[in-house]
Amino acid sequence: MGLKFRKYFLSKEKISEAANVFIYDYSKDVLKTFKINDLNFMACLSIYENSEPPPYDKSDFMIGFEVDEQLLSSSFVFIGKESPFVQGQLQRIVWQKIKSKYFPSNMEGKYFKDSEYSKGDSYKYETGDLQYFAQDLVKDNRVFARRLLVMDRRTKNKVYEAVYSGSLAPFDHQWTGRLFKNKPKVIFGFEYISFGCDSITFLESSEEAIHIDCDNRH
Repeated sequence: MGLKFRKYFLSKEKISEAANVFIYDYSKDVLKTFKINDLNFMACLSIYENSEPPPYDKSDFMIGFEVDEQLLSSSFVFIGKESPFVQGQLQRIVWQKIKSKYFPSNMEGKYFKDSEYSKGDSYKYETGDLQYFAQDLVKDNRVFARRLLVMDRRTKNKVYEAVYSGSLAPFDHQWTGRLFKNKPKVIFGFEYISFGCDSITFLESSEEAIHIDCDNRH
């Protein structure tokens, strides 16, 4: 695309030509860095429009910087002066199946009113001083939701809890650990987001989740 539109785009998005694009592939623990002024600026039709004949509206296009698509499969992207990412401290959660009776009772009653749901498969994961517990909530012979409880191994206090009831991801999609500099540990990967964009949740309730900007058009 032309220089005029590139300058207009950068101005509207408050991006400097001197900024960097940081692409962190957390599945491989690889961080790639590109300078904005080295990247091609481009527009391409959305996959929902490329089979339709012209004319096209400007909203039918995806606009941005050209990078290798292979870098974007399991990655987070940040544009700025310095990388916010911490490398080597994020782990894929490898769940170990446990008996339901070993799931901590801290959440009992809150999600089991009138025995509406039964306990499904239960899982456990440990790393450092934290214990992670996950359990399916079953209704009408199907998994209706999934609950998560994170406990401090030493104090036995609850660190974090959540219930997921959207499009549940398989039990090999979850990650936890430190992802950002000077930030608490995170956890993500429990749901597929069909509409809108996902968020990265911190294990400390005082830290607001980071909403991911994405192009999730339909």
